[in-house]
Amino acid sequence: IFLLWAGIYLPGLGMREMQGNEPKRTLPALTMIETGNWITPELAGEKYYKKPPLINWMIATSYALTGKKDEFASRLPSALSVLCFVMLIVLMPSGWLSLEAKFISAVAFLTSFGILDKGRMIEIDAPYAAVTGMAILCWFNFRSLNSSKWLLWTVPGVILGFGLLLKGPLILVFFYCT
Repeated sequence: IFLLWAGIYLPGLGMREMQGNEPKRTLPALTMIETGNWITPELAGEKYYKKPPLINWMIATSYALTGKKDEFASRLPSALSVLCFVMLIVLMPSGWLSLEAKFISAVAFLTSFGILDKGRMIEIDAPYAAVTGMAILCWFNFRSLNSSKWLLWTVPGVILGFGLLLKGPLILVFFYCT
């Protein structure tokens, strides 16, 4: 799964120029690095409250870890979020999915058109889909293994907290409807 992800998501990740809303995602991260203010995102010198800050934090962290402020470092968090979700699918113990089913699920997610498109861009959608999937997958797996109620609700709750920081409370609707 890791090799398939690397073969699909890493080649040419930084080759294409930023397009669409991608600069809107990177500029607050650049400001965070420059000013040292990681609490309040800013865009063009003004406070930017239209989106929760996690994507900006992810991009700024990528800049800090890679030492570069380019397209590759900007897009890496989206690609890594996809990797985290598919690795969780494959590696997390489950009472309802066989290893073959886990592998097929991971490949299906990796190769779905929307994730292929958004997972190689500086967008909130791929990390949001990955975080939503992680919360739901954890709940189903803990439930299928008859885990304690604390584990059943605490781990997905923490993951949902990250989802709230990505796109807001809509993640709760997706989680609880599922």
